[in-house]
Amino acid sequence: MIKPILYDDGGDVVPPKELPEAPQPVMKPVPEPAPFYTYQKPEEKPKFWTPERKAETGALAIESAIDGYTTQKLGEHGYHEANPIARPLVNRGTAGQIGASIASPAMVLGAQYLAHKLGHDKLADYLGRTAVAGEGLNVGRQIDLLHKAPGFGRGK
Repeated sequence: MIKPILYDDGGDVVPPKELPEAPQPVMKPVPEPAPFYTYQKPEEKPKFWTPERKAETGALAIESAIDGYTTQKLGEHGYHEANPIARPLVNRGTAGQIGASIASPAMVLGAQYLAHKLGHDKLADYLGRTAVAGEGLNVGRQIDLLHKAPGFGRGK
């Protein structure tokens, strides 16, 4: 215990008094240190060329080629192209038909890529699926027409 020496106003020494014990400082609990910051990669955006899109594009290219072939064969049997956009190409013969067969999947891919870039990945998937389904139905219809055409298949 500390015994202080006190002086009164006249400069005389006052006898020491016992001072009470000083309160002990209250220690606040030390907070847990902040966790070590680990770098988290931002959420990755899905890639455009997924395995599903590759398969869809391949299927669409094959269907488009079959569509081109059956369109030319149906043209030989008196049918004509119903699509007004493709008609000028198809009427130019094989070279025009090849151009139309390449342009069709290219337009679908362009629409899919635009939707993907704008963040509408589900829409891009639906565009591809719809194109494959629609072209598949068209090819099936054309093959059926071709088999019924006079001088070809069942139409003989």
